[in-house]
Amino acid sequence: MAFLDIKPVNEGHTLVISKAHYEGIFDIPSELLGKVHKVIKTVANAVKQTVNADGISIVQQNGKAANQEVFHIHVHVIPKYAGQKMKAFNELQVADYKQLDLTATKIKSHI
Repeated sequence: MAFLDIKPVNEGHTLVISKAHYEGIFDIPSELLGKVHKVIKTVANAVKQTVNADGISIVQQNGKAANQEVFHIHVHVIPKYAGQKMKAFNELQVADYKQLDLTATKIKSHI
């Protein structure tokens, strides 16, 4: 399943998760992880096209020491632009929900 992050680094910042609950990479079966990563590739291509990003960062944290805050496996698909430095997730602001809906519609059109 994929949906936009409510505290995006950039427009199009999407989360990809498994519907079944697994805390992180150490718990999810390899076969399911492979399916999740197939979705990530599809989403990354659609996001890149939608927001004309120079690149895409794929971020997945595992465990408290790695700054995991939500203990359900999720992967961030983050559009990036040349020269941009990424803020820490705890520094980000909640996005406008209407803008998120518009962006989601645009991304869906590329899938």
